[in-house]
Amino acid sequence: MITEEWLLANNACEDGIDFFLSLKEDSLPIETVVAKLIEAHHEPWANWLITHKLNLRQKVEYAIYAANSVIGIFEREYPDDSRPMDAIVAAQKWLFTPTDVVSYATFDAADNAASDAVHDAHAAAKAIHEAEAACDAHAATHYAAARAACATRAAAALAHYAAPDVSHSTRNTDDAIRAVTAAAEAAAHYAAAKAIREADAACDARSATAAAHYAARDVAYEKIFQFGLSLLKKGNEVNK
Repeated sequence: MITEEWLLANNACEDGIDFFLSLKEDSLPIETVVAKLIEAHHEPWANWLITHKLNLRQKVEYAIYAANSVIGIFEREYPDDSRPMDAIVAAQKWLFTPTDVVSYATFDAADNAASDAVHDAHAAAKAIHEAEAACDAHAATHYAAARAACATRAAAALAHYAAPDVSHSTRNTDDAIRAVTAAAEAAAHYAAAKAIREADAACDARSATAAAHYAARDVAYEKIFQFGLSLLKKGNEVNK
């Protein structure tokens, strides 16, 4: 259950606490609070809430799911670049063998590789954007691919630092949040690029792009949030 006390104990932002208090309930199930946050277009707060309720293993699963949901965007643009997928595979290995030996032996290479892929995709998007304004659709697509790679890097980094001690707890949560945020942004920018290509006129492109961007972002967030909530539900059933 979510309460004001729990939010204070987990250092929730003042605006987030005020939002919860506006619901005028002493405690609410996390599913209800997440639904209210989505309704009010506070998806980053919903992401924060879910990640702070997940345990370490669940955070890794959550980040992997988010990265997997958009890895196809990267692979369509860079079919010969396996670096982001390698990062996801590395994170998945930790789920099966959650030890420091597996973590440090596997993740340095995967984290660095995904980081390089992010840099390359961002550079491509910047170069295309600066070369010709009419190529904004291409730039948006490459930016979407870069954000997808960011999601995989965050998942790999999360598993890399997945040690059950307090020193990494904040970083683990931050990496889980980054993975989901990057995945939602990747979906949004990819949809925006598609809208630009399909629009007939510049004015149509602007309105279509904005609509497609936010619609795709919302869908991506909600899909990932539902997975996070299912992890929490599964964990609660196991602990009964």
